[in-house]
Amino acid sequence: MRATDWLSVVIGAGLMVGSLVDLFLTVLHPDVDGPVAGAVQQGVWRLVVAGNGRRRQRRRVMALAGPLMMVTTFAVWVLAFTVGLSLVVWPFLGTGYLLDPATATPRFVDALYYSGSTMSTLGYGDITPVTAPLKVLAVVASLSGFSMLTGIVAYLLEVLGSLHSRIRLALRVGEDTDGRHDGPAVLAEWLGEEEVADVRQRLEVWAGLLRDTQDEMHRFPLVSLCYRSRDPHQDPEPAVRAIMRVVIAAHLLAADERYRRLRTSARGLDRAVSRFMVVLAHQHMSRKVIDQLVNVEPNDDDRHDVEDARLRLGDLFGVALDIDDEMRCRVEELSCRGRIFLDGLNRLTGWESHDWAHEDQTVSVPTLR
Repeated sequence: MRATDWLSVVIGAGLMVGSLVDLFLTVLHPDVDGPVAGAVQQGVWRLVVAGNGRRRQRRRVMALAGPLMMVTTFAVWVLAFTVGLSLVVWPFLGTGYLLDPATATPRFVDALYYSGSTMSTLGYGDITPVTAPLKVLAVVASLSGFSMLTGIVAYLLEVLGSLHSRIRLALRVGEDTDGRHDGPAVLAEWLGEEEVADVRQRLEVWAGLLRDTQDEMHRFPLVSLCYRSRDPHQDPEPAVRAIMRVVIAAHLLAADERYRRLRTSARGLDRAVSRFMVVLAHQHMSRKVIDQLVNVEPNDDDRHDVEDARLRLGDLFGVALDIDDEMRCRVEELSCRGRIFLDGLNRLTGWESHDWAHEDQTVSVPTLR
């Protein structure tokens, strides 16, 4: 064999192994995306965002990003494996394989045809290996191709399952709050119709949904974040914002003796939403944003938001809420963390699902007929 033939075999084997390793890292490892899959998905997302200039069409165009990311990733895996196998087979096509008599001069397209039919386990039989090593290669390629196709299907099903967790969180929070991000008003409505124990249960359900969603988005980071619907009620940003504001209101209201039982549930939900924000920031955002989320430094806007919530709660419930320094620091830090996270997420996705200038704007929630 010539040096070029050996080079073809080495490059082809590298493509085959690389595509398989990248696929199985992405599918099987809970904390890692394969480097190729991650690069492809980021590239598709950036192209979609860069080419999405018209605001009116923004949601419609960006809703296609998730499917495009998935299809492109699958195509790259299959193409890399098929081309790699073709490069391994091509140098032996004239001597190590029995070809149909109609194929007088083997070409690279014949190697591609054999590789595609072998990796998809079709195997038409018009190109047949005659040496033992090439027969073993055919078996290995068939098993690898079958495993690759199975892995792609499994990955697709798991990603769609993770989307359901995120959508379930968004819809549940939207229904519970009626699309509002006004924490004091939401709490006042709940406690006007329910017992404190019922409100505690709501907060605990939210915390459980947040943990499930965090786990799923941790396993499929970029796809889970960018695979969006055209329905704004399924976005995670409004849900996180509403949760954060309800938690702040619950912390403040728990200073009153009648509502002290809210404190434990509010702290649990506080930890869940804070961990959710930090985990997603570690996966997607810059080191600067991560440091700001970990080492929180509230500004005047955060302090004003907390004080405004305290005064509104006092008016709504007819109580004077005396907040100690520890609690004030906790809620100001949560307000700051939420602001930094949502601004960072908006810069990353360009989704513009929240608007800090219109904080009392209500997102209508569709009702079932």
